Amino acid sequence: MTKKKVIEEKAITLDFICGYKEEKKAIRNIVNLLNDYEKYEKQGVNIPRGLIFQGPPGTGKTLFAKAIAGECSYKFYNAFDPENDEATIDTLKNVFKDAEKNSEKTNQPSLIYIDEIDKLAYTDHHGNLDETARECVRFLLQKLDETKLKNKILIIASTNNYRKIPHALLRSGRFDKKLLIDLPDTESREEILKLYINKHPLFKNINTHALALKTQGMSGADLKTLINNTLLEYVTNKKKVDLNDFIKIIHEMNFETIGKKWNNDENALEVLAHEIGHALVSYELTGSCGTVSALRYGNMAGSTDLSDDYDDEEIELPDDYDSERRLRNYNDIVNDIMITLGGKVGEKVYLNQISTGVGGDMDAIYSDFSIMNENCCLGFKYSRAFTPNSTEDYHKRNWRKHYHLVKKYYRRATRIVKKNKALGLYLIEEIHKHDDVLSNGELLKRIKKFKSSKDLQVKYKKIKFNELAKNIDK
Repeated sequence: MTKKKVIEEKAITLDFICGYKEEKKAIRNIVNLLNDYEKYEKQGVNIPRGLIFQGPPGTGKTLFAKAIAGECSYKFYNAFDPENDEATIDTLKNVFKDAEKNSEKTNQPSLIYIDEIDKLAYTDHHGNLDETARECVRFLLQKLDETKLKNKILIIASTNNYRKIPHALLRSGRFDKKLLIDLPDTESREEILKLYINKHPLFKNINTHALALKTQGMSGADLKTLINNTLLEYVTNKKKVDLNDFIKIIHEMNFETIGKKWNNDENALEVLAHEIGHALVSYELTGSCGTVSALRYGNMAGSTDLSDDYDDEEIELPDDYDSERRLRNYNDIVNDIMITLGGKVGEKVYLNQISTGVGGDMDAIYSDFSIMNENCCLGFKYSRAFTPNSTEDYHKRNWRKHYHLVKKYYRRATRIVKKNKALGLYLIEEIHKHDDVLSNGELLKRIKKFKSSKDLQVKYKKIKFNELAKNIDK
C-alpha cells in the first residue's frame, strides 16, 4: 500500500498582503476577536457568525480569507475551487461535513470559505430565487444559526455582485459582518508592484510610484498579469525595461488588442496632430500632458491617456494633488471639455481639416454636459430634476446653452494650441521618433528643454507640419 503524500500549505498572514492598510486594520480587529472571543463576550460584544467580503474580481478576497485562517490557526476549507469544482449544494454540504468532522476529531477550528457565493445563492433581477438558490439559502441559514465560535467553525463568503445575494443571508445574525475589498489605491498598487518588480533585474530602474499612477483601476491580479505580460514581451530581447515599455503593455491590456504602427509617417503624424492638441490644452490648464500615443488599437487611431498625471520623481506635485480623486467640480468639467476639444483644434491648426476621429470626443463632451445638468452646475433651470416634464422647450434651452458654451470653450482651446504651435510640432516629432509613444514625464522634460532653448523655438516656428516627415527621414 502506497502512502499518500500530504503537502501542507504554508500559512498566510496579513503581513503577506501588500497595501490595503485600512482593510488590514479592520481584519486585524476581527482576528483579535476570534483569538480571544471570550474576552469580547464578557464585554457584551456579539460575535459575528459569518463574514462576507464584497468587491471586484482579483482584489484578493480569497487571500484575505486565508490570512484570517493563518492568523487564527484555523484549518482552511475552500468550498469551491473555481478552476476545478462546480458550485453545487452537494459540494457545499460535503465541505461542511468534512470541516465539522475535523473540528470534532482534532479540536482545531475550521474556516469555511465560500467563494463567489452569488453563483449558488442568488436572486434574479426581480428578487426571486430558483429552487437551487432556495435550497442553498435554507442550508446556509441552518449552518449560520448553528455556528458559534465555541463550535470551532467560522464561515466567510465572498461576492463580486453583492446585490444578487438574498437578503435573508445578510440580516443580523447571519453574514452580519461585511467588508468591501475594493480596487487598490495608488499606495497599495505601488506596494504590490514593488513585490514583483524587485524580484527581476529587468525592472531594475523602474519608478514604481510612476507605474502605480499609470495603473489606476487595476486590481492586484491585473498588476500580476501586467508584470508577466511585460516579461513575456521583453525578457528575451531587452536588458532593461523602461516606463514606456510598461505603457505599451498597459494600453494593450486596456484596449484588449495589440498596438500597431501606421504604414507611413504621414498617417502617424496626422494622428499625432489630433493627440498633441489634447496634450497642449491639458498642459496649459493642468500642468500635465498625459501619455501620448499614435499607435492603433483596433478602431482607435491614437490615444492621450490623462490618468497618469504625474509620473516622474523630478516633477513637483501640487499640494492638493490626489491621484484617487473621484469627484469633479465645475472647473474640472470645463477643463475636461476643453482638453477633449483640443483634439479637434489640433487637427484644424496643423492640418486645416477635421477627421472622423473627433466623433468619440464629441460623445465625451455631450456626456460631460449631461453631468453638468444632472448636478445643477449650470443652474437649476437646466436640471431635469427641477423640470416637471421633459418638454421640447427644456431640450431647446439646454441645447442652446450647450452650443454657446462649447463654442466658447473651443475658442479658448484654439488660442492655447495656436500659442503653442511650435512646441506642438517639436513634441509631435519627438513622439514619432520614439516609437510613437511618450509618457507624461518624458513630454514634460521635452517641454522644459524647448522653453529653455531659443534655437529650438526659432527652428520650429519656421517649420510647417507637412515638412515634419522629411525632417524625420533626415
